[in-house]
Amino acid sequence: MAEDAPAACPEPAYAEHAPTAAVHVARTFTAPRDRVFRAWTEPESVRRWFGSSLGPSVGAEADLRVGGGYRITVRVPPTGRKASAVGTFLEVDPPRRLVYTFAWERMPILALGMRDSKVTVEFREVAGGTEVRLTHELLDRRRLRAFHRFGWKGSMNRLAKLLG
Repeated sequence: MAEDAPAACPEPAYAEHAPTAAVHVARTFTAPRDRVFRAWTEPESVRRWFGSSLGPSVGAEADLRVGGGYRITVRVPPTGRKASAVGTFLEVDPPRRLVYTFAWERMPILALGMRDSKVTVEFREVAGGTEVRLTHELLDRRRLRAFHRFGWKGSMNRLAKLLG
């Protein structure tokens, strides 16, 4: 049952907040919360939706527990070189919430000098599905926020297709 459920929004919403240097994304999926949470956390599912314009994800692994790590590897066009999103789970509360660090290894020039950032993902039951609210913090430069906003938008679109 939905608790304080906002109106469903079929397209993602985006905003920047200067004090926290963050990107905020919200998207409603027409799938049950436990299914959306599993798609976000099971490596084979993550491999299928994470990526956007960087290229397809070619591998994903995760140790889904506080202190556990993850790695999602993408192939970067046009060179075909690989880059990986890596981090550590700080909070794991299935199927409600995830908090994890986020950094890039061997990333394209847009993310050069990026330090660890933090991603918080909340999964809320709403009428007809699940709302995912993502906050990606500690992105201290405008180009990093733009790069990640674009990436999360593409990844959310791919996740919507995966969930059908």
